[in-house]
Amino acid sequence: MRFRKLLAVLVLMCAALAGAAEGAFASDALKHTPTKLDAELPGNLLQGASVCLIYHYNLARQIRDDALLDAGFVGQNVYLHCAAEGYRNVFGDGVDRAGLKRALGKHIGTVLYAHRIGVR
Repeated sequence: MRFRKLLAVLVLMCAALAGAAEGAFASDALKHTPTKLDAELPGNLLQGASVCLIYHYNLARQIRDDALLDAGFVGQNVYLHCAAEGYRNVFGDGVDRAGLKRALGKHIGTVLYAHRIGVR
């Protein structure tokens, strides 16, 4: 069976994390490594969080209903892990889709949700 990358997660980090680089990183599901993207991000994206996960998908590879379902599963697992570790987090819709598309261009598909994760 061939692996198909359907739902993609874009990780945005601020400098508040000790030892972490600030900026946008795309996840590579096959290599399990982040790739730093050269982009100037919208200023209000993190809204006080240390990390913001952007759940997005490519319409050519997946229909919207399936992508929404996948984003719900992934978001729930991240939310539960954060709760278990004591991290405050918010899963929601408040994201500047147009600003992200301008900043990231080909690196981002259709944005579904933003998941902001704070610190302990």
